[in-house]
Amino acid sequence: MRLTNFRITNFRSIENSGDVPMERELIKLGDVIGTEEAEMEDIMSPDFYLRLVQGVGREDSTRAIYGFIQADRWPDVAEDPRITRRIDTVLVGFNQNRLDQLPPVLYFGRHRHDLLGAVDEGTISRPASLFAAANAAAAGLA
Repeated sequence: MRLTNFRITNFRSIENSGDVPMERELIKLGDVIGTEEAEMEDIMSPDFYLRLVQGVGREDSTRAIYGFIQADRWPDVAEDPRITRRIDTVLVGFNQNRLDQLPPVLYFGRHRHDLLGAVDEGTISRPASLFAAANAAAAGLA
């Protein structure tokens, strides 16, 4: 059996939404990425996600500060594995509370044709690993 009908809950785990009756998480995103916790943004490589955030800053004057975020100012991954929280740490220095996570997603949607060539191996392999793990877990339930 292949997992074909699933939902992402709390942006941290994939759960079955109907094909296989169960009441637990099917797979945790952090398990695929190799961290204690993760959200959907963590599926992308930090460099690629930063490119999306910076693109928002160049395109949206109300979020221009996003264009100045640099990875060398982030805390180390060992301090916090979540990419959005590492960016939040930088934004605090600019008197911003936290990153608005929707604009980078929308930016990718608007510029996907230009960005597809810039997608790195980590950003490609992590979702593939996620779906492979989810399908393996679903197959184990059959």
